[in-house]
Amino acid sequence: MAHETYRWNVTHRHTQGPERCSEVLTLGREGLSGRLRLVFRGGDGYGVQDGWLHAGAVVRYEDDTYLNLNLPSTARAFLDVLLADGADFTRTKELDGWGYLDAAHAEVQAARARKAAIG
Repeated sequence: MAHETYRWNVTHRHTQGPERCSEVLTLGREGLSGRLRLVFRGGDGYGVQDGWLHAGAVVRYEDDTYLNLNLPSTARAFLDVLLADGADFTRTKELDGWGYLDAAHAEVQAARARKAAIG
């Protein structure tokens, strides 16, 4: 089995209009030029860093589902979800990050449960 290395970073964007702020989680595979950018736009029941929330925070207010994109475990959870979905790192693509929130949140919770069971 080949060893693959992935890199990630989190950035903040400002745009005009009602969804002025976005958090962006960018994932890439070493050796390939493509990147997957998960864009989390604030507004309409979704919160991102905007003066009230910290950098890297994404939250769905309806049910308070929250993740911190700056945590390695969170980035790994999104990577695992994208890989299971057939992620293609040969080209750059922007995706709506909110569409992956539930699956990544479940991955984070499962990892925490495994860690707690170990000790």
